[in-house]
Amino acid sequence: MSENKRPTQAQRQRWKQAAMEQQAKMKEMIQTLAESYQENPENIAELLQFGSKFYRYSVRNTMLIYRQNPHATYVQSYKAWKEMGYSPKEGVHGMKVFVPVKTTWLEPEEGKRVQLKYASKEDRIRYQAGEIPGTVRTSYEIGTVFDIAQTTYPPELYPKLYSVGYPSELHRDVEKGLIAYAKERLECPVKVEDLSSISLRGAFYPMENKIRLNERLKDSQRLSTLAHELGHAMQHREMTKSEAQMELEADALGIMVEQYLGFEPTEARKRHLAECYRGYQEEYRNHPGERESFGRVMEQVFQKFRQELPEIEQYIQKYVPEHTLQKLSQPQRGERPEQTNQERYAQIKAQIRILDYAQQHGYHVVAKGNYYTLKEHDSVIIDPEKNCFWRNSGRGTNPRGSVIDFAMNFVHSGDLEASLEELSQQIEGMSYPVGQIREHPATVKPVGQVSLKDNLPERNRDMRRAYAYLTKTRWIDPDVVQEFVDRKMLYQDVRGNCVFLAYGADGEPNFATFRGTLSERKFLGDIKGSDYTHDFYVNNGAEKLIVTESVIDAMSVMSILKGQGVEFQKYDYLVQAGTQKYDAVLTQLEEHPKVNEVLLAMDHDIAGVKGMQKVKELVWEFPEERKVSIHVPDPQYKDWNEVLSTAMRKMQPLEQISFLREGELPEIHYCAVQSTEQIEERGFRKRGDQEQYRLVEIGREGQIQPMEINRNVIYTDPAQLKPLVPKMYELIKYDELDELRVLHIEQSREPEQKLPEAQPQGSGNKLTAEQIRVENRLVMAEVRLDGQMEKLAVSKEGERYYVETGYAFDHTLQAYDLDENTVEQIREQLGERMEELGEGLLYLEESLMIPQRKSSPFLERVQQEEQKKDEMGLDYQPEEVMEMML
Repeated sequence: MSENKRPTQAQRQRWKQAAMEQQAKMKEMIQTLAESYQENPENIAELLQFGSKFYRYSVRNTMLIYRQNPHATYVQSYKAWKEMGYSPKEGVHGMKVFVPVKTTWLEPEEGKRVQLKYASKEDRIRYQAGEIPGTVRTSYEIGTVFDIAQTTYPPELYPKLYSVGYPSELHRDVEKGLIAYAKERLECPVKVEDLSSISLRGAFYPMENKIRLNERLKDSQRLSTLAHELGHAMQHREMTKSEAQMELEADALGIMVEQYLGFEPTEARKRHLAECYRGYQEEYRNHPGERESFGRVMEQVFQKFRQELPEIEQYIQKYVPEHTLQKLSQPQRGERPEQTNQERYAQIKAQIRILDYAQQHGYHVVAKGNYYTLKEHDSVIIDPEKNCFWRNSGRGTNPRGSVIDFAMNFVHSGDLEASLEELSQQIEGMSYPVGQIREHPATVKPVGQVSLKDNLPERNRDMRRAYAYLTKTRWIDPDVVQEFVDRKMLYQDVRGNCVFLAYGADGEPNFATFRGTLSERKFLGDIKGSDYTHDFYVNNGAEKLIVTESVIDAMSVMSILKGQGVEFQKYDYLVQAGTQKYDAVLTQLEEHPKVNEVLLAMDHDIAGVKGMQKVKELVWEFPEERKVSIHVPDPQYKDWNEVLSTAMRKMQPLEQISFLREGELPEIHYCAVQSTEQIEERGFRKRGDQEQYRLVEIGREGQIQPMEINRNVIYTDPAQLKPLVPKMYELIKYDELDELRVLHIEQSREPEQKLPEAQPQGSGNKLTAEQIRVENRLVMAEVRLDGQMEKLAVSKEGERYYVETGYAFDHTLQAYDLDENTVEQIREQLGERMEELGEGLLYLEESLMIPQRKSSPFLERVQQEEQKKDEMGLDYQPEEVMEMML
C-alpha cells in the first residue's frame, strides 16, 4: 500500500489559518449580536422568539444559529440527517455551533486528577468498584448543523419534527392548560378578577404564591400577561434578585413560552423587555461584580424553559380538543419518552453501527471478506450484518458484543456510564424504531419510486453512429470503446445517442447517462432512477481511483494511458454527476477499501478546481490513509478530452501528454464589476446620467485595480463585462471583493494582537498543565481553574504561552499564562514540530498523547485473570453491570 501524500508546510499553514479564522468568526458573531442588543434592546425579543425553537441549545449556540440563519426552524448535524435517510441539498452551507464533549475524571489520590481513559488499569478497576470517585467534565468542539429547509426532508413531513403552535381559536383551551399547570405544578392559583385598574394587567404575589389577572384583558392580552407572570412564578418564589433582573427574566421566559405555543408576543411586551434590559444593564455597570452578566441571565432562562416545557405541554394536552393533539403525538424537538434500561440498550444497538462508531473514534476499519477488522486490533472481527463484534485471541472465540461493549472496551476504558451517556447523545434526533437493524452500506440497495431499468432507452440494432462519434469526433481509442461494449456499459439507443451504464455490487444497473452524437448540438443528461450515492463507477478491482467529470473524460484518460503503454484497467474510474455532488466519493471509497490512491482529473475551470479541493478534503477525512494527487490539464485546455483530441488532430505522440505527472490545484482569482457610483477617476467618469462600468481585481499590494481588459472601451452596461471575465477568474459582488481586499491587507500586515493580562491563579501567577495533548489539530492543556480541571487551547505570542476562557461580550474573557515547566513540556513533546507553529493558536496535524502507565503485581494478576476469562469464553453483559450499579 503506497504512503499517503503528506500535506505540505503551506497547506498546514492554511489549515491553521482557517481554524483561527473560524474561531474568530464565531466569537465575532456572538460579539456583534451582543453589541447590537446594547444599541437596540428591542431586538432581544427576536432572539428569544427564535430561541423558543432551539431551547435545547445553549444561548451562545442559539445566537450563532440566529446570526448565520435567522429563519432557521429545525437544525441537526449532517450525520443526524443522513441517519434519518435525508441529506443537505447541493451547494448549501451549514451553521457552525459549539458541540459539548463529556469526559470522566478520576481522583485516585488526594490532589491528583486523571482522565479515565488515560488512568492506569488498576485505577479503572478501583473506579468501577466504587473505591475512588469520578467526575464528568464538559469541553467544547466546533460542529456543523443544517436547517430542515436546507435538506431533502419532504416539506409535507415537517410537522413530524416541529410544530408552529396552536391556532387562535384554541387560545381559551391553552389558557386553561396554563392555569392548571400553575395551580398543580407550581401550586400557584390564577385568579381572573377586577383589579380596579385599566393599566394594571396582572401581578404575581410571591408571599402568597398567587397570580391575579385583570378581567378587562382580551384573550391575546391575557395570554401574554399570564405567560409573563408565569415567568415570575417559575423563577422568583424567593425575592433574592433585583426588580430589574426579575422583570427581565420574567419577560424573557414569557416571550419564549408565547412563541413556542404559537402566540406572537405583543409590542407592549417587547417594549417592556427592552426597558427591563436597559435597567438591568445600568445596575450591572453600577454594581460591578455583584450582578450576573446578561449572557448568564439568559442561560438560566433557557435552562428553566427546557425544564418546564414538557410539563406545560402535558397540562395543555388535557384541555386542547382531541383532533389537535396530533402535534403532540410525536417527540417534540428532540424530546423522548422515558425509557427502561432494556429499551435504552435496544435502541442504541439498533441505531448505532459499530463500523460508524469505530471510525468516528479514529479506528481504521479494514475489510476482511464479508467482515471487517481494525488496523489497530487485528483480533477484532466486526459483522456489519448483525452489527456485533468478537475477538479472536488466545484459544477459542470470545462471545459476540454489541456497540455498547465496543464503546466500553475500546473508547471509554470500561466505563459503562460514560459509554451509555455518549451513545445516548448520539441517538438524539434519530428516527429508527427499536429493533430495526440498519443494513451495511454495501448491502443497501437504492430505494426510490423510479426504477432505472424501466427508464433505460430502447437499444438500437447496431452502434454505428455511437462508434463513429466516440472514435472519430472524440478520438477515443477503439479498444477502450470495445471494452465498454464488452462489459455492457455502452450501447446506442434507437435515436442514435450513446447510453453509458454502470453496475452495482449486485450486478444490476445503478447509474445511466446518455450523450447525443450530433456534433452541432449538445444533448446529454442522466437517466431517471440513477443512484447519485454511487454515480458512474468503473470497477476494475484496482488500488488507484481516477475521478473525472464525465464518461467521455474517463474514456479519454483511458485512451491516453493506453497510448503511453500503461494498462488502463489497473485503475478504477469514478465519474461525478456534478462537481458539487460528493456522496458518491464517500460511498465508493467506503465500499472499495482496497483503493489507496485517488487521482483527481477534473476540468481546468472554477467548478472543477473547487470540486477537486472538496474531494481532496473528504478523502483526507477518511480514517484509512489514502494518497491524493492532482492531474489537471494545462491552462490552455478545459478537460482531458480536449487534450486528447488536440494531440490526435496534430498527430502528436500521446507519450508527450503528462497525465500521470502530479500537479498542484490551479489558483482561483476573483474580480468584480466596478461602477462610477463607487469611484470616479481620470478616464473613468460618469457621462451625464450614464454610468460607466469596468472589471477590477485585487493587486499585489491589496488595492482594487482595473483589469487589463479592453481598457480603452467604454462599457455602459455591466452585462457587457461578464463575457470578458478571464478563465480561472470568478466574478463576485463588489462588496465581497472589497472584503477580500481588507482581509488581504490585514494578513499582510500581521498586526500584533493585545491580549488580556493573565489573572493570578492559586499561589502563583501562572498555570501548570497536568496533561498536554493535540485534539482536532489544536494543542490543548489541561489546567486547574477555580478547583476544577479545564481543557483549553494553547496560544503563543512571542515567547509567551497562554490559555483563554470566556468571551468579551459578557465581560468574562480572561487569559492565563502557562508556567515554565508546562512550556518546557510542550517544547519537549512537540519536538521538531515546533518549527511549524506561528503566532496565535498552536495548530498541528495529528494527535499527541504519551500517557503514563503504571505497573504492579496487582495489575499483573488482574491481567492474567482477564486472559483466563477470555480463553474460557465468559459472557460479559454490560446490562447486568448497569443493573448492579443502579
